[in-house]
Amino acid sequence: MCVKQEIHMEHFWVTGLIAVVFSSLVSSEQKYIMKTPDCSGCIWAWNTAAYFQFPGFGLTWYRPIGQNTRYSICNPDNLQEPNNWLRSPSIEVGDIQRLDVTFRYFSHPCGQSASFCKESFYAYVWESNTSVTSMSDVPHPISAFQLYRRFANITRQSDQETILTVPLHVTNKFIVLGIRDQGGCRTLYSVKVSYKVCSEKTLEDTLVSLPSTVSLVESTPVQVVCMGNSRQIEPGNLTVFCDSDGEWNTSSLQSRCVCKEDMENTRGVCTVITGTQANWVRFCFTSLETPSKPRSASVYFVNESSTILTWLVPEITGTPTNVSYDVNCRPSCEYVSGCEKETCNSDINGALTGEGLKTTNFTAANLASFVDYTCKITAKNRVSKIAAAKTQASESERSVTYVTLRTKGSVPGAPDYDSVTYHHESNFITLSWIVKCKNGIIQEYRIEYFSVDDSSGSKNLSTRDTKIQIGSLPAGKTLRFQVYAVNNFGTGSPGVTTFHIPKGNLGNPGKLPRRAQSMQKDYMRCLERGSDGNLPMDQRRYINPGDYRDLMELLQTFTTEVDRSKTKLNGLIGQGEFADVYKGSIQTPKGKLVVAVKVLRPGSNEKNQKDFLSEASIMGQFNHPNVIRLVGVVTQSCPMMILTEFLESGSLDHFLKTRKGQLTTIQLLGMARGVACGMVYLSEMNFIHRGGKIAVRWTAPEALQSRKFSSASDMWSYGILVWEIMSFSDRPYWEWNNYDVMNRVESGYRLPLPRNCPKLVHNLMLNCWESDKTKRPTFADIVDNIDKFLRSPEDLNDGLSSATEKFEVKRQQEFQSVDEWLRYINMEKYSEVFHGANINSLDKVTGLGDKELREMGIKLIGHRNKMNKSIKAMKENPVQ
Repeated sequence: MCVKQEIHMEHFWVTGLIAVVFSSLVSSEQKYIMKTPDCSGCIWAWNTAAYFQFPGFGLTWYRPIGQNTRYSICNPDNLQEPNNWLRSPSIEVGDIQRLDVTFRYFSHPCGQSASFCKESFYAYVWESNTSVTSMSDVPHPISAFQLYRRFANITRQSDQETILTVPLHVTNKFIVLGIRDQGGCRTLYSVKVSYKVCSEKTLEDTLVSLPSTVSLVESTPVQVVCMGNSRQIEPGNLTVFCDSDGEWNTSSLQSRCVCKEDMENTRGVCTVITGTQANWVRFCFTSLETPSKPRSASVYFVNESSTILTWLVPEITGTPTNVSYDVNCRPSCEYVSGCEKETCNSDINGALTGEGLKTTNFTAANLASFVDYTCKITAKNRVSKIAAAKTQASESERSVTYVTLRTKGSVPGAPDYDSVTYHHESNFITLSWIVKCKNGIIQEYRIEYFSVDDSSGSKNLSTRDTKIQIGSLPAGKTLRFQVYAVNNFGTGSPGVTTFHIPKGNLGNPGKLPRRAQSMQKDYMRCLERGSDGNLPMDQRRYINPGDYRDLMELLQTFTTEVDRSKTKLNGLIGQGEFADVYKGSIQTPKGKLVVAVKVLRPGSNEKNQKDFLSEASIMGQFNHPNVIRLVGVVTQSCPMMILTEFLESGSLDHFLKTRKGQLTTIQLLGMARGVACGMVYLSEMNFIHRGGKIAVRWTAPEALQSRKFSSASDMWSYGILVWEIMSFSDRPYWEWNNYDVMNRVESGYRLPLPRNCPKLVHNLMLNCWESDKTKRPTFADIVDNIDKFLRSPEDLNDGLSSATEKFEVKRQQEFQSVDEWLRYINMEKYSEVFHGANINSLDKVTGLGDKELREMGIKLIGHRNKMNKSIKAMKENPVQ
């Protein structure tokens, strides 16, 4: 009989296994700080003393005779532009940051003969943290105009009264509003200042109580609580957000509440269950038990597209003992790098489930290749749901176990063409594509193209980008383009498209305007010129704004202009030479996007403005996961802004300092690898990073002397960065002054091995700091080396011990030549140096000291120390 009541009982206590997501359910509440005038017969008395005097007839703001509840002004035929102000008394807003100001007004149209007439007027605000009792204490809006901030453009919208509400963000406790007229005829009927509140509310299904909360400039997290006589049942946050528009957003609510024992949810209120129902409840929960979690769950088999999971029955099967199993597998890449976060086929992108299984195994088919899956296995009996609700135990606490797996990789799928664009004037084609099924880590793309009527003359190119430009195309031919994706498992099927190349010059290229045509020509010249004069067309190259004649044209090509009204500035997070950086947000079709906003300071000179715009045009040319992404720019109005992706973890130095000793060598090398990958991309585009200003501690010696920077000087700076990473952001060269740093580095000094840093990693740094810049590695070399470290972390452990000093106990007679000795101590690069100095026997080697090594041209102290230690060891273990 107890089981018979299962559905009925579940109706009382379990509203669902998954918390229901609610968004923007509750209407906002408007609360007023000021209403002017505040009643139908009240006199509206604001300050009208601020106006600009000039010859001729002109009116300031005035109250019409017998109409003390409004202000009017009419001065369209002035000899000079009017400047008349209507100011409010001090308004106390307290800690409220977001206000709504509502204007009711009517503006007359301007006639054709009016000399100074505008159909709009403006609203300004002055802020203060102290109260003002007299208008004499408020800055004059004409003589101190810079202290007022404009927040609204109040325009004529119809031939009737208009009501306009605009947001006003403030940071101080008191404000004064100013209404500025610069010519025209209009009447202002009322001004109201209010703020929004997320109203008090109970979510009936989840039994959580939302308190009345003042909305701020940005969404505010609010910790909510369970209603009376209810308890939280599922793990997760009881957190919702009060949005800036006064609406509740409960999409982040991860848990729910249920009524206590012997109570039921009645429209959001827990009420007592009485009589027969209560007796059934007590009987069932003293008689029944839920199962424990399945035991020894594991992956029995996995390949590119399927897996078999097995497990053992729970140790406790519960009462009754008829246990069944639910399995839910879903893609999960939160903790694994290099893995696809979404499966490539839409029909298998959801969870793969098995419900009510009676066996202890499950086969999941149609999985995506090279994707991590998390499979949740739940043991259940007939009362598991209501037992979980009653005992407040979530499934993960008692009856659930998890299995994680990664499907094997395979060759990638065929690329899909994103766009195919032919450029008539320059006779080149741009192909771009996407690969939905990467099935591994993409290494490169191979492009083959040929005439459809003669495949013997096929040409081949390769690129790491998903875009390529191909020039010098044969006129009048139909070409077949085949793009192959290559990953670590092989080459996939080609994505194929054909395109007919027209004969002759067809004039203006498509829809490109004249300025864009000019831009395209310059861009192609940059592509074709390169550093050696013969760069293939598929290698994209960075365009230096300093070499381009029209900076705004460059901006239009590589950046996206953003609507200022869709951007929002929050807190200040940094300051530069001529700009401030804020954390902000931008409204996009997909919702709010958190961004970093760099704002050019008012009054910046022409050079500052040019540098600011150049920075934006540079960032807009880059598209790589390890290079900060440009979101957009605001250049059509002041102040100008640059919007970039927001880095949640902040600066690298701060991140490292706050986690000193908490990160493993592998994690630190992962950071260094990320930077190197970004630098591979930048160096391939012929962009020299330089790091902005010249910083002596990070700059290569030859760059300090010549002021000429290169990818090799970037490599020196990268070596310093790796040292900072491995030392958890210690200051390079400590407290030395710049003069000492330059002198000692020039004489061969190099930063020492950081504490707990593998010697192999320090050797990598030393290679970056080679005096001869031609001997420094490339960034691609660095990535390859770090990948070797990550694939064989045991080698790093050897480096932490005395692996590089094992030569100290090797006897001289065990070496057959000087070259063999140099190879043994990993110094074979100095072989020519020793031969050039006529050091051709081990006897001569053992006669060398530090002075002789330095005179031979071995400048690096670390390298000389290594040789000296080995020479000392050979002397102490002479030939027997």
